[in-house]
Amino acid sequence: MRTSRLHVHAALALLALLPSSIVVGCGGDAGSEIPLAAAGDPTTPDENDPLPDAATASDGFTTNDTSTVTPVDASVAPDAPVIDAAPPEAGSPDAAVDAAKDPCDLDGDGYKGLQCAGGTDCDDNDPLTHPGQKEADDWTSSLVDTDYHPCPTCTTSSQLTAWRFWDLALALAPDGTARIAVVWNDPQKASLRLYTEQANGSFTKEDVELLDASGKSNTAIAVDAAGNVHLAYIKSVSAQPNNIATLRYATKANGAWTFADIDDVWDWYAPFGFAIEPSGKAHFVHVSRHPNVTPTLDHVTRTSDGALKREPVGTATIPSEISMALDGSKLQGMFRVGNNLTAFTSLAAGGFTLTPTTALGGSGLVTTLGPQGSLHASHFNASKTLQWTRASGGSYVTDPIITLDSPEQQKAGIVVGPSRTDFFVDAKPPSWNIRFLTQVTYQGTKAAVNIVDSIGNCTTHRCRLPLVVRSDGSLRGAAIHHFFAGALSQWQDKLVFYRRAKTDGIDRSCNGE
Repeated sequence: MRTSRLHVHAALALLALLPSSIVVGCGGDAGSEIPLAAAGDPTTPDENDPLPDAATASDGFTTNDTSTVTPVDASVAPDAPVIDAAPPEAGSPDAAVDAAKDPCDLDGDGYKGLQCAGGTDCDDNDPLTHPGQKEADDWTSSLVDTDYHPCPTCTTSSQLTAWRFWDLALALAPDGTARIAVVWNDPQKASLRLYTEQANGSFTKEDVELLDASGKSNTAIAVDAAGNVHLAYIKSVSAQPNNIATLRYATKANGAWTFADIDDVWDWYAPFGFAIEPSGKAHFVHVSRHPNVTPTLDHVTRTSDGALKREPVGTATIPSEISMALDGSKLQGMFRVGNNLTAFTSLAAGGFTLTPTTALGGSGLVTTLGPQGSLHASHFNASKTLQWTRASGGSYVTDPIITLDSPEQQKAGIVVGPSRTDFFVDAKPPSWNIRFLTQVTYQGTKAAVNIVDSIGNCTTHRCRLPLVVRSDGSLRGAAIHHFFAGALSQWQDKLVFYRRAKTDGIDRSCNGE
């Protein structure tokens, strides 16, 4: 809050003392546990050179990095008294300056204040606050990895369908660093790859397991209280009859991976839910399928000693989507059959309760838990509207958030806080070549839209946008961007990681946030 106005010469003297700082990042090329870029775009990386800063990248995405730090001047005593400047005397130079001020633009930043008709400047006494001003908590982006797919025979964009990534998942370790799982759908080397964020913001990568040549596998990731990574994914086995595939589980402890087959499922695109207790106990909800046996929706747990326990969820209907989360050992989630969403909750004595909702979810089901352990979900309806469904008073309510040109096969991330809910979504305008990655904040009845990035393409048909929140309230997200590398026969998939600092509580852009 501003309490006094300093004389001009005093202000200039203070400004001369303020230094600035520059943050730089470095990275390297691919390999097992090889550092990657924390920022920049290595289209043709040199393994001996650091990657360029993301703010100078020319591949179609931009950053809003305003993270400059101004140190405190140690020469000024911290307990020095604040001296209010006396009002300017009549006829003084300061009084002449005040008289020359535009009454509709008191701070001279070029924006009318709210005291005048049509004014949009929410603080007309501060030239650093006005519409369009950068916020201290603006999003920044870092290029994590690039997967290059040459396709010499491709002549149309639809032929590139088999040459892009398939799925993406994001989780946080106890120290707040990110873990990203990506299924790269490359017919030459389809793989499940893990990216690990380092303390300096860079990433290392490793191929966890090579997959079937189709490379089409859903995946999920979680990190337990000890920092161990847990992965669930589908592995196709072409030799098996009736398109049966395998739900696989992998965990890494003490530097070594352990793999296990959980169950046979009905195809490589079979849905499943996955969650981990702090102790590392794994939970799966999926449709089991075995030859000559009626498929069932089952809940399977796996303890650290590898023991599996199975119980039915309680429905004979086969869902198209499943998503769930854990509150301690209490499992909550939703599944979609047709356009109908049903919530399920585990009971302490075993078994589940099922609660039908009135929400119509056409695609993109993602669930999370609120601060009080209540279940929340983001999903799209048949009208291409992103919806928010949540538990309330023993039932479920749904609110529309934003309507898109086409959600395609998008999954929008959701984070629920004490007073606001944030969504990470690809708001696609009529021209699909330019997409806008946005954060939509819902507070009461207001939905504020913050454009995070304009991108070349967020996967033509499979836009995965996970969003997570750190313990300090800052947000993290991830996305795969698609770019033509000079010709249709050359296609690049780029894994980009997003960071947003915790809001400082000052609305410098006058957008209500």
